[in-house]
Amino acid sequence: MNIVVKGRVIGTISNTSGEYNLKVSMNPPFTLVYSFIGFATQEIEITNAETKLDISLEEANLAGPGSGGICFACRRKHFAVSCYH
Repeated sequence: MNIVVKGRVIGTISNTSGEYNLKVSMNPPFTLVYSFIGFATQEIEITNAETKLDISLEEANLAGPGSGGICFACRRKHFAVSCYH
């Protein structure tokens, strides 16, 4: 999974278990953008420097509206976000 700070050139990727560590040199609030090929992008606003997140992405419906596609959630993982000045 790709994780970036919205509007910045700061980011990281998760390991195969979905875990990551991202150090951000700015105070909250800021928005993290989660993306992975084949899944819908999700944005989460971080308002606390010690936020722990439980993120799940839904499969992207690439066939378009009315296609009857089935969406499902990928495995849930806990992600830690650390902020520093």
